[in-house]
Amino acid sequence: MCTKLIFKCTGELLRPDEQLILVDGALRLSFEPMREINVWAAFSTIGPHRFGYVLSTYLPPEGVRLGAAEVGFAVPSLVAWDRQSSLDGLLWSRGRLVDELHPLELRGCPGGANPREKAWVYTIVAPRLSAACALVFAGELDKTVAASSVRFDEISCASTGDAITVRGRGFDAEVVTLGFARASPPFSILTETAVVRNGRFSATLRADREERGRPAM
Repeated sequence: MCTKLIFKCTGELLRPDEQLILVDGALRLSFEPMREINVWAAFSTIGPHRFGYVLSTYLPPEGVRLGAAEVGFAVPSLVAWDRQSSLDGLLWSRGRLVDELHPLELRGCPGGANPREKAWVYTIVAPRLSAACALVFAGELDKTVAASSVRFDEISCASTGDAITVRGRGFDAEVVTLGFARASPPFSILTETAVVRNGRFSATLRADREERGRPAM
């Protein structure tokens, strides 16, 4: 049986391309005033597209707001979702725009009396593929690194802007659960599946797709 969350069925680790680091914005906020704030980010790159994985702990109750550049992004428009958290049982929730006018909003997750029991929020940040694209690709819904370059070879938006094509690799007969959203609020996650044949898969995700409900782990 395939191990979920971090592996392909081949046993290959679905890793990011850039490992977890403390982001610049967390360092700035740690001194305004002096306090412990942890916001860590890792990144994967598929073609020209950069995806981020943000882990937050010890954030004040009111949360924090970080500019895209402070997290590690240079593209003009992104979409973020809370993939999972210790605060509630929701998955892929709170879809929101991140751009020059809208910083990345991270929920408060303050430390408790027991330092071993950390509150945390895990946020996935995906790029808009182009200004004309009507969809945003979220990645593989049941994996921690949702858009790993170990899995995906190509992500492209149709010239008409109404579809995204993804291509990648896997184990024969493996079912890959793909997530995407319309590029406008509330950025609700839509799902599609692809089956690996001869080590490869391809799927076309369309803007006219009907919602299937909340994704599973």
